[in-house]
Amino acid sequence: MILKNIYKKLINKTSFIQITIALIVSILIITYLLSLDVHNELNSTVILPILLMSGIAVGVCFIIGLPIRLSKQLNNWWIRHIYVQVIIFILGFAFLLISLVNDIAERCRCGGINPNITLMIIGLILVIFILLHFYFINKSKTKREMNQKEFSKYVLDGMLKQFPQFINHFKIENDTMTIEYHSKSGMLTLWITTQDNEITIGFDNIEGNCYWHTHMSQYNSYESEDELREAIKLINNIMTGNEIIVFINNIANHLTKNTDINAIENRGNVVELKRWNEL
Repeated sequence: MILKNIYKKLINKTSFIQITIALIVSILIITYLLSLDVHNELNSTVILPILLMSGIAVGVCFIIGLPIRLSKQLNNWWIRHIYVQVIIFILGFAFLLISLVNDIAERCRCGGINPNITLMIIGLILVIFILLHFYFINKSKTKREMNQKEFSKYVLDGMLKQFPQFINHFKIENDTMTIEYHSKSGMLTLWITTQDNEITIGFDNIEGNCYWHTHMSQYNSYESEDELREAIKLINNIMTGNEIIVFINNIANHLTKNTDINAIENRGNVVELKRWNEL
């Protein structure tokens, strides 16, 4: 489960867009810097080195930025302090420009320019790092503009609009909203809460003990709008049976979309696959 959550944080649509943009910009910057030296002919022989250097630059920056992707607290701080990203981005371009200054760059006898390698690498890394870790957010619905009460109301309104059957199954205590919706037999309770300004979804057994839960941050959702959208999607998949509940020794352990029970590691335990409407 842990590896699955890490995979979702690293491999997703946002990451794909960021990596694509970073690679394109990296290729353009490196190609331009190489073209300044008249000894470098931009032909098919230099395409592979350019792609290789761009890939290494993006890969290094991606690894350096892993804490931003994996840590919820750090990711929230990074998104809220967009001015830090802007400053780093400007510094990166400044280093690239300074690397071309006559007194710093090496001027070739034939009139070309060899940029200062150290400044060029620093500038390239800073620019690529920001492009890999820039998040477009809806400023009208950021969490930092919502207190606990406002966030709970926002989530509750969205849930009731999508799932009107929850209307008699929610409560609000200390500004925290909790929905508890029982299966037909009552053996399992699906619950949703906004505790700590985050949407958490889980299952309780008939005694009220928590079997399983997940946070929307584990689905790479950190802003209120994204969290609500992913939460609604997950709940809908649970109720329609697209997400199957895996029971291990009669305990709801996790969700899966794989209907092949033999594909689930059991380690000698009793494994059952059940859909919500079967409980």
